[in-house]
Amino acid sequence: MLDVVPYRSWDGMQMPKSSSKAKETKTKKKTAGSKKAKPKKKPVKKTAPKKRRAAEKKGSKVKKKAVRTKKKASKSPIKPRKKSTKPKRTAKDRSTMIDELVLELQNDDEQVRIGAIGRLGRIDDPSATPHLIGCLTDPNYMVRIYAAGQLGDRRDKKAVKPLIDALSDKSLFVRQTIARALVNIGGRNALNAVKKAEVAGFLLDELPEGKRLDD
Repeated sequence: MLDVVPYRSWDGMQMPKSSSKAKETKTKKKTAGSKKAKPKKKPVKKTAPKKRRAAEKKGSKVKKKAVRTKKKASKSPIKPRKKSTKPKRTAKDRSTMIDELVLELQNDDEQVRIGAIGRLGRIDDPSATPHLIGCLTDPNYMVRIYAAGQLGDRRDKKAVKPLIDALSDKSLFVRQTIARALVNIGGRNALNAVKKAEVAGFLLDELPEGKRLDD
């Protein structure tokens, strides 16, 4: 009979390791390698999003301004204005217009007469002044006021004497308008007449006692 001897390693020989133990050693190595400290990266300075947007907007505005200035510089120089092709009124045209307005001054409607006075005053022709002077004796006080105002705007020295004579008008508003017209025209005679009218009280709301104006 053979004796049964239990299994054991021979001297000088190593027992083969099991597969489970080999796996454990591998995992230990991996974990040890992963635990190694990685080199630290330098922190990157990040600008705040609001500041970055504001900076981008500023940059875009500066670029737009530069483009605009370039466009302005590239524009051609200012062209001279074209002369108006409208024909200027000749002396004959003005005289015919004055004749038509003189007919309107004889109209029974006061509004028509006032409109004719306004157009006569705008005509740059000395022959219109005598027709405006004739309106200082119109029966309607509004017509007289408009005539005096147009004579003051024209500043024709020929109207000074008729205006001084009209300072005795029965209407206060007419007298005050005539006084302003004389001041606009100017001159020694005109200003002296206005001062005398002021002293006499003709330019006040009520005349002094004992003074009356002809109706």
